[in-house]
Amino acid sequence: MDREISRRCALATLGVASTTVAGCLETLPDEFSESKAKESDGGGNHRTWPAIEAGEVISDFEDLEQWREHTGRIEPAPDEVRAGSQAAVIESDEGTAGAGLSFSDGLDLEAWNVSLAVKPESASRIVVEFLAPSRDERLTTVRSVPNDHDGWFRLDCGYEQKPEGEPDLSNVTRVNVVAAGPEDGPTRLLVDDLRRTEAVDNGKAILAFYDGHRSHFDVAAKLLDERGWPGAVPVDPRRVGGGGRMDFDELRQLQDRGWDVCSYPRADADLAEQPEDRQRTVVESIRDSLADQGFSDGSRHFFAPEWRQMTPTTLSIIREHHESGFLFGSCPTGAPPTGIHTTPVIWGPALQSGVRRHINLCDQYRKLTVIRIPPIVEGEDAGESSMSLDDFKHLLDHIENRGLDVITPSDLIDGTIDGN
Repeated sequence: MDREISRRCALATLGVASTTVAGCLETLPDEFSESKAKESDGGGNHRTWPAIEAGEVISDFEDLEQWREHTGRIEPAPDEVRAGSQAAVIESDEGTAGAGLSFSDGLDLEAWNVSLAVKPESASRIVVEFLAPSRDERLTTVRSVPNDHDGWFRLDCGYEQKPEGEPDLSNVTRVNVVAAGPEDGPTRLLVDDLRRTEAVDNGKAILAFYDGHRSHFDVAAKLLDERGWPGAVPVDPRRVGGGGRMDFDELRQLQDRGWDVCSYPRADADLAEQPEDRQRTVVESIRDSLADQGFSDGSRHFFAPEWRQMTPTTLSIIREHHESGFLFGSCPTGAPPTGIHTTPVIWGPALQSGVRRHINLCDQYRKLTVIRIPPIVEGEDAGESSMSLDDFKHLLDHIENRGLDVITPSDLIDGTIDGN
């Protein structure tokens, strides 16, 4: 699969005229997290992961006549049902496949998050576009699919892009779903259970200090303390205290200040390529070792060691042993995410090529961004795998100026952020 397909290729399929059909919303019980979804593998009316039971259904893909094909085709997929009696497949023989759903009276998404179940059998990127009310006033989700992942997961739509026009999310006239696959095709994406859930009342950010480097304790923690902010430190207990990393006593100090110390099996960078029993052993042992060291809260959260890679087998193991999971996705997400085990992360030093924009959009539309912070260096010596102190200070100032709440992974799953 070609993982370098361009964003332009995916977005080019979206320039289509809208049709008008009525959108119908079904209210369901308020059970929010994907971890609470039923695990049935059966069909019929049994909900199967990653369908959820929270919020309101926008489309259950039972009546595909409401969807307009504009690249390739959309067809029923009853053997892949996640909710109701069937899922749908959007596919083409080309490099993109897409379909759209229109709303004659406009759909109100002003105080809502949107998510859907997806299975990218042949897709490297998924685009969800919200016309509010036209293409001149639109918001776009652009979600990178984890390498080697062709199974089901839940995609939460945070906003990656918007044009010059100011969208009116109280009047969304169309939702487009587009998959970008190999350049020469075929492209194939299964979808189900498109729904909206209530948004939080303010934008959120998680600052994740991967590997617990010395500069994270000596420099970053002090700057966060000045603002009263917590952080997350994904660590591998086998590497703690070595190679310029903080030790367990320092990690406990951060935990006492409200930080999460999380699971990050870095010594097994090719974790997803190992046999299933080995993956399970590593995931369990890292979690248990952190809990034994006193980090039981933080050990509930998994950060992918090879942060672009997540096979269906690895995801299944993570869901079994952790309450949340984080990996590369380079897009904001709904807050709190319904796909809590595939929460996307962005590279912190990319201030001018994504991070600042993400923070702005999370502020304006009440979403979540998770930012990966590498070692911090002073002066002009920051390389590709580090972040300059000036840039880090700029990042914190921008988050503060935009008024985002800085939270931890535990805040997400323990219901200590607003809007739950």
